[in-house]
Amino acid sequence: MASWNDVERLASEISGCRLEGLAPARKVRCTGQDLAWERPYTKADIKREAAAGQEIYPGDILAFHTMDVDIARAYVEMEPAKYFRTQHFGSYPAVLCRLETLTDDDLRELLFEAHAHLVTDRGLG
Repeated sequence: MASWNDVERLASEISGCRLEGLAPARKVRCTGQDLAWERPYTKADIKREAAAGQEIYPGDILAFHTMDVDIARAYVEMEPAKYFRTQHFGSYPAVLCRLETLTDDDLRELLFEAHAHLVTDRGLG
């Protein structure tokens, strides 16, 4: 059962990365770029998702950048109890995570993948 302390601890394993901010705007930043961020539902999200019959997760939500939309969808298909997407994120390369369901290994994988995307696609390596 992951917490924000775990996110902070694991983010610090990546050189130059750290958890910044306070709820509900915490984010993991590296070289001035966001790898992951706290993403509570907006009022518009709740309205759209409820209208579509989707569950509104009541806990902490953490969004992670992914290499592309297909990878984000693959996370959801592999483990829908941990990962999900909303209509708002339909064409955006990020996956939403139910923070409390993640393990250290999950967090580490997501952070390192987001960092790899940052380094390769944005030329920040």
